[in-house]
Amino acid sequence: MGSKQFHGQLRAIATDLARRLLPACDTPTKLPYAWVNLRRGVLQGETTEQNTAGAGTFILEFGVLSALTGDWRFARAAHAGLHALWKLRSGLNLLGNTVDVRTGKWIHRHAGVGAGSDSFYEYLLKCYVLFDDQDCLSMFLAAYDALLAHAFKDPWYVEASMSNGNILYAEAQGLQSFWPGLQVLHGDLARANRTHRAFHSLWRRYGVLPERHSLMADALHSSERYYLLRPEHVESTYHLYRASNDQFYLHVAQEIAASLEKRTRTRFGYASIHDVSTGEKEDRMCSFFLAETLKYLYLVFDPGNFAHGAAWCFSTEGHLLRLPEDKAAGIRARWRREFPSKLADPNRGDAERVCLSDQTLALKNSAKAVSYTHLRAHETPEHLVCRLLLEKKKKH
Repeated sequence: MGSKQFHGQLRAIATDLARRLLPACDTPTKLPYAWVNLRRGVLQGETTEQNTAGAGTFILEFGVLSALTGDWRFARAAHAGLHALWKLRSGLNLLGNTVDVRTGKWIHRHAGVGAGSDSFYEYLLKCYVLFDDQDCLSMFLAAYDALLAHAFKDPWYVEASMSNGNILYAEAQGLQSFWPGLQVLHGDLARANRTHRAFHSLWRRYGVLPERHSLMADALHSSERYYLLRPEHVESTYHLYRASNDQFYLHVAQEIAASLEKRTRTRFGYASIHDVSTGEKEDRMCSFFLAETLKYLYLVFDPGNFAHGAAWCFSTEGHLLRLPEDKAAGIRARWRREFPSKLADPNRGDAERVCLSDQTLALKNSAKAVSYTHLRAHETPEHLVCRLLLEKKKKH
């Protein structure tokens, strides 16, 4: 279909799909069901279990759709879900892994940055980047500090009790390897670098990144020994390279590409590995390998690609999202009217206050204040923040 034949057909399809998903959000807690029948809605007897990532990872897509269509039901539903989750945090500002969407009671109370939790934190920060949502930034900063205090065992992240912060189990999960990339957007390059290097040491050890590796036993998980061609480690490599221009990450990307070619290439595509210790392959190639793994890997080696531009924001599935340039300011103004802050003024010092004095936040605000006039070619606002942070550290 040529550009002259396109008249918003995909937007119409996206709107129809979103309308079919909305019934999942009709719960007493505002937390969405994990499953919804696209024809009949939520079926009787549907499971009420939902993980934190599943409940909190559609504010970008629903937000952009509302901005483009003027139908704000989608953004309202997603925004309500984010705030509903945040209200369920513990006194340590930690969130569990699995919750009952009807009662709001936690089913699994372990907190971390891996499976079941990961993209919730990603979307808090990216909602701020895309829509200038100050509440999402406040929630992210508080959650980030809590995770550093209780789940970060340098350079790894563990699963901690949301109640008391005690370690429940210590594993390196392949899904956790997205975290350094998110830390780049936050400006925390030092910790991002250490964790990324730790994960790449596992990649070098096994030739790919296993799904789970016991940190206590320093051994593969007894059953989850596979590699599904996941993109998270490549994603972090891309963000770290773009932010630092450190050639180390370029070499990492080269190693990853060589490993994929050697360990996973088949006659008709690339195969998941059933057991990384033996190299046994599985007869499947997940869609995220094309949508994310190869995309991020390609972008590392293409410095002039449009995707590096300031307007773009990656979804958790590696899809490129942006607000129309001529409407972005108006959309963000509408966003503030639709979603006035529910969190207390950070300067009041009351019980609901979230500290916003972080130096990275100050740099983010400085970057926004100059309207990105200091952006270098193909540099995103978040990468500008990282560069300013590095330059500030060098001066001192």
